[in-house]
Amino acid sequence: MDSKLVKTQMDYLVGNFKKNICQIFDISEEEFTLFIQANIQGNYYLGVNGNLNDLVLSQKDNDARFSAMSVEAPVSKVKFQIDASVIPSPVLNGDENPCIEFPDVGEDDFLLFMEKEIGHSDNSESTRLNQLSTLKNLREFRSSISFTDLDYELLYNFKMFMTEKGLAPNTIAKHFKHIKRYVNIAINKERMFHYPFRNFKIHQVETHKTSLNLKEIEAIEKYREEHPEHTEFGEMIDSFLFSCYTGMRYSDICRLTMQHFQTINRKRWIVMPTRKTGTIIRIPLYLMFEGKGLGIVSKYHRRRASIFRLPSNNKVNRLLAILMGYLGIRKHITFHSARHTNATLLLYKGVSITTVQKLLGHKDIKTTQVYSAVTDMTLVKELKEAKKRGRRRLI
Repeated sequence: MDSKLVKTQMDYLVGNFKKNICQIFDISEEEFTLFIQANIQGNYYLGVNGNLNDLVLSQKDNDARFSAMSVEAPVSKVKFQIDASVIPSPVLNGDENPCIEFPDVGEDDFLLFMEKEIGHSDNSESTRLNQLSTLKNLREFRSSISFTDLDYELLYNFKMFMTEKGLAPNTIAKHFKHIKRYVNIAINKERMFHYPFRNFKIHQVETHKTSLNLKEIEAIEKYREEHPEHTEFGEMIDSFLFSCYTGMRYSDICRLTMQHFQTINRKRWIVMPTRKTGTIIRIPLYLMFEGKGLGIVSKYHRRRASIFRLPSNNKVNRLLAILMGYLGIRKHITFHSARHTNATLLLYKGVSITTVQKLLGHKDIKTTQVYSAVTDMTLVKELKEAKKRGRRRLI
């Protein structure tokens, strides 16, 4: 039998058993220490939840092959508690006693586990900062969360906590998606064996995707023509327009090099895997917005390094806010709005939603269908054109 598997499962059972007892007797978990001994296929497993210093044990039965332990250190000198620690202790003969090995402090803490995993991940800087924001909110809610404490009730209470803080529904959903990701990692690494999201649903609300229209894009293009300097601000504008023309994410534009350009039938294409999903995108630059993307790339002569050298996503968004204010565009525009702009304009021009899905690299067409309002605009446009051609019976 896998002792690690038994240990983790016993952790969960002991933690839940203690919770149930505390509910029955209406006491807090801090007031109660639970000590359980189990014999599983001849092996002894000792389950402890609480502080061993709260227990006074004595040897009662020599025939049980078990000598109870006493902790001599005073409570004031004990710097940790054993939280649902289950240690396999096979009893070989009557003279040998099982012993408790003290785990590392924080071994059972989900928050410390999540922090460590975020630090070791290969996520982009913006993703890492978003996940650390989730961790910060969790620590404001509870300073410590053990794997056994992570259940439906805790998730629900955390949701109420964030709602009372005034966080938007989709921001709350984003935090839960981060937690869910690291719960799955913990399960895969056999740190926990229950799934707290089994009955917990993450709710999102449909939001309007802010995008630019053709006149607003032309205003940005005109500003760039009048200010052609190769500055950080100018390079930010070029990369933003490039995203409007191609629909590429910030994370992929930061990675874009000349090696991602291919010549197919004597025409220039971008072929590369996206960082977010790994989906291969194939973008025919010569057909996208009159090939304007090719004109932007020709400004930069970086054969091996990334074509665009951009600051953090947050700083880029601040620079965009300055640009929009200067141009009198009263919209909340971020770098990701360029991707929405690309999809909006392509659909409005009559490009099919499945083609837009392929260009954007969406795995699920439902993701592309968030632009349904745009297809409604396209419908009106086509009906008006039909009316002009004399097909009045359609109106």
